[in-house]
Amino acid sequence: MIEIIKADNRHFSDFGWLKTYWLFSFSDYYDPKNIQFGALRVFNDDVVDPGKGFPTHPHEEMEIVTIVLDGEITRQDSMGNKVVMKPGDVQRMSAGTGLTHSELTWQKSRSTSTRSGFFRIPLNLRPPMIRKPMIRLSGKNSLFPVASGQNIPETVTFHTNAHLSM
Repeated sequence: MIEIIKADNRHFSDFGWLKTYWLFSFSDYYDPKNIQFGALRVFNDDVVDPGKGFPTHPHEEMEIVTIVLDGEITRQDSMGNKVVMKPGDVQRMSAGTGLTHSELTWQKSRSTSTRSGFFRIPLNLRPPMIRKPMIRLSGKNSLFPVASGQNIPETVTFHTNAHLSM
């Protein structure tokens, strides 16, 4: 049975430089009834102050999909990849046998906010990095695919049997 968790019922943490909503148990938040959904282990809705972010840290055996909503973040990894992601960009990073990476907000947003907002969505898994702009379907309140392990055209692909839509 699928349980709907409304936005106001997600766990919220305020670290000063980071405001984040966690959909599943993560870091110091633990809910034994809400550990993961299939391969989906983490769904973080992060807003990071300018000049801040997540310094270099390790991951292994997972794929991480990042969707930038506002501002810009710079992602750099131990494989020599470095990319500035802007609103509408979707990226998949595979951390098979292990890699390190950072996510930092070097620049201020070009919107009215001075923060960068993005979804971080790790899924269990294998290491290339893929980035594509989102292609929105017409129509309000409609879902459109952004990343998939099911060979859906125009999406960022990953190896997990899952599908992400916005």
